[in-house]
Amino acid sequence: MLTMAPAKYQDVADELRRRIVTRAFPPGSSLPSEHDIAAAFNCKRDTVRAAIAELVREGLLCTARGRTACVRAPLEKSVVILPAGAEVNARPASRPEADAHGWSPGLPVFEISRPGFPPLVYPAEAYTLTTATD
Repeated sequence: MLTMAPAKYQDVADELRRRIVTRAFPPGSSLPSEHDIAAAFNCKRDTVRAAIAELVREGLLCTARGRTACVRAPLEKSVVILPAGAEVNARPASRPEADAHGWSPGLPVFEISRPGFPPLVYPAEAYTLTTATD
């Protein structure tokens, strides 16, 4: 049986994620430059960019043009109590939503829909969903 090795960018993302979680890269710190990460992992800068993009989508990093990626501080989560009849869809944020709210495109979000109401969208990293209990 043939098994495929993970893509190189995934290896880089996994190691950077491990370093973030273990606080080798603490919240608020900047990652090394793309060039330095590429040299450390013996890969191309495109590979590093793909790894960083994945970690941005996961909410672990933030980026700005011309600056190195920064480790995001963990957010305290707010609680959303789901009303009766609500449907929840977990999906990535669209580019227009990301632009409107200052999120990274692809950030995981919860979309809450109810008949007769416009859908509400919450960033998954900042909210926990629960149902009302009487």
